[in-house]
Amino acid sequence: MNHISEDILIEFADGLLTPDQRKETELHLEQCPSCREELEMVRSLSVLMQQEPLMMAPPAMTNRVMQQVELHQHIMLRKAKSRRTAFRFAGIMLVFLGAMFCLGLIIGPGTGPGIQIPEFIMTALHYLKGIKLPAINPLVLYVTVPVMILLFSERIIRSIKPSKISI
Repeated sequence: MNHISEDILIEFADGLLTPDQRKETELHLEQCPSCREELEMVRSLSVLMQQEPLMMAPPAMTNRVMQQVELHQHIMLRKAKSRRTAFRFAGIMLVFLGAMFCLGLIIGPGTGPGIQIPEFIMTALHYLKGIKLPAINPLVLYVTVPVMILLFSERIIRSIKPSKISI
């Protein structure tokens, strides 16, 4: 037999249940001595709490708590805005990277006369040939690598611990 939860018993004692819930709870209480005992304990606690005088917090404490709540809300709002901005930026950069990749596929592997290709771009091209990707213009890679660094720069910066930085 499933017993009634403490929350339902408290709501039952306070008269907060809907008529259907109240009827179902009453039927269960008729058959379950354990839940009836729990209900009596809830009612006795309620009586004890009503007999105790309420103590009001000092106004200075109330003000301080409210200031902390407002500060917390302000911080959470700023975090949400910064996340949205980061996601938008990442989305734009990913679209840009996709466009640059497509452009590189369309242009092909040629670079034109007189253009010096940096060694890391040649290494990336060699790696791409090794994994059997289509030929990409090195200039496109030259543009996409800094964009990728920019995309992940926030994670890179956050991974650097202040103790590692020496001034």
